[in-house]
Amino acid sequence: MELGLRAGDWSATLLPLRGAAFARLEHAGVPVLAPMPQGADPNATPAGAFWMMPWTNRMAGGVLGPGWRLPVNRRDEDTAIHGLSRDHTFDVVSAALDRVRLMQDVDIAPYAYRVALAIRLRPEGLSVAAMIINRGDGPAPIGLGWHPWFARRPGQRLSFAARHRLRSDARLLPVDAVADPGFTAAPVEALIGTDAHFAGWGGAALLEDTALRLELRAGGAWARNLQLYLPPHADSICLEPVSHIPDAPNRPALAQHGALGLLAAGAARRAWFRLRA
Repeated sequence: MELGLRAGDWSATLLPLRGAAFARLEHAGVPVLAPMPQGADPNATPAGAFWMMPWTNRMAGGVLGPGWRLPVNRRDEDTAIHGLSRDHTFDVVSAALDRVRLMQDVDIAPYAYRVALAIRLRPEGLSVAAMIINRGDGPAPIGLGWHPWFARRPGQRLSFAARHRLRSDARLLPVDAVADPGFTAAPVEALIGTDAHFAGWGGAALLEDTALRLELRAGGAWARNLQLYLPPHADSICLEPVSHIPDAPNRPALAQHGALGLLAAGAARRAWFRLRA
C-alpha cells in the first residue's frame, strides 16, 4: 500500500504498512530523498526515510538500563539499533491530498507505546509533528528520531552549527565528547564515510547544490541532537534529528549531551521538523 501526497512543487510517497517510511520525496521533480526502488525493504535500503522509536541509533548489547534489555538486531556489532516502530504497521487515521495522520500502537515487552504522526505538504515544504506516548504501567526510557537518506549530488555543501562531536569506538558507540562547531558550506564529498553524532545542535541545517537548496529545521525533542552519516557505498547523506545520543543509558558520563530520559506512564514526548526548498 502506497499513500501519495502533493502540494505545489512537492510530492511524497509513504508506506504505512512498512513502518510509515517515506519511499520518495521530491521538489519540482528533483529528488529530496534518494528514491526507494519499487518493492525494496525500507529498513535495508539506503533510500527514502524511516522512523526510529522508542530509541535511536545503537544500544550496546540491547541494554537500555536496569531491567531493560532488547534483542540485538545488529549481531556483528552486538547492538540493538533504530528501535521497533520501523518494523510495524501504521494505521491511517485521516488522509487528504496534502496531509495524513498516522498512528501506531506497539506492545513488545518491555515496551508499550503509541506513536502519532502528522505529515503535511505545503507549497513551501514538508512539515512533520511526531508524538510518542508511554502506554506502559511505569516509567520507560523512550526517545524518537527520523532517519532520512537525502539524495547526494555532486557539488553539495553542508552547513549546521553544533557545540560538541562525540568520538566513537569501532562499534560506533560514543566514548567522549570534543568541542566542535559543526560545518559551514563544507563540501559533502570530503565528508564521505563520516558516521558521527553532534550535540548542542542548533536545530537547523542547510544542504545545497546547483539543483536544490534544502533547509531543515527541527524542534521539541529534536532540537539539540543530530546524527550525520555519509555511507561510502551509496549516494545518500543522512541528517538525523534525534532525541538522545547513541547508547545513552550506558554512557552516564555523556548524559549532559543528550540522555534517553525516562518517560512517565501516560506521558508524551513531542518533536517536529520542517523542510523547505
